[in-house]
Amino acid sequence: MLTTLLRPTSGALEIDGLDPVSHSHEVRKCFGIVFQDPSLDNDMTAFENMSCTVVFYHVPRKLRASASSSCSACSSCGSGARTR
Repeated sequence: MLTTLLRPTSGALEIDGLDPVSHSHEVRKCFGIVFQDPSLDNDMTAFENMSCTVVFYHVPRKLRASASSSCSACSSCGSGARTR
C-alpha cells in the first residue's frame, strides 16, 4: 500500500499528506527503490531486472526503456547493466 501497488481494503493512509490511491504518481516521487538481494533474478541482467520493476510501477510503455536506462546510468553497474 505504501508503494501504491496495493489498494487499502479499509482505513485511511497518507504519505506526505497525499492519498496513495488518488495521487499515486505524486506519492511515488516521495520515495526511492532499494532492491533486496532475494528480489533480483540472477538469470536476468540488471537492466532486465529494472525493466520488470518499471512494469510493476505502471510506467507507461513508451517510457520504460528510458527509465530502465536512467536507472542503469545512476547505478554502479553502468555499462555492465546488460551483462549476465
